[in-house]
Amino acid sequence: MELDRYIDKDIIARFEFYNCGHALEILYDAFPLEWEELQECLRRLRLTLADLRTAGGNEWRRNIWRAV
Repeated sequence: MELDRYIDKDIIARFEFYNCGHALEILYDAFPLEWEELQECLRRLRLTLADLRTAGGNEWRRNIWRAV
């Protein structure tokens, strides 16, 4: 399957994608506005190894969403 038909190239470069049960095609064709919103969320997400290693559970000390 050609992911770049459904997912913007900058997003493909940053994340791994798996398509299960044609979910990607369904999301792309049936819910295009929602799919664009999801891609924008992925584009803004910045999560580092340091963020994952920081103690505190769900208490985030920094904003992982890059300001647009």
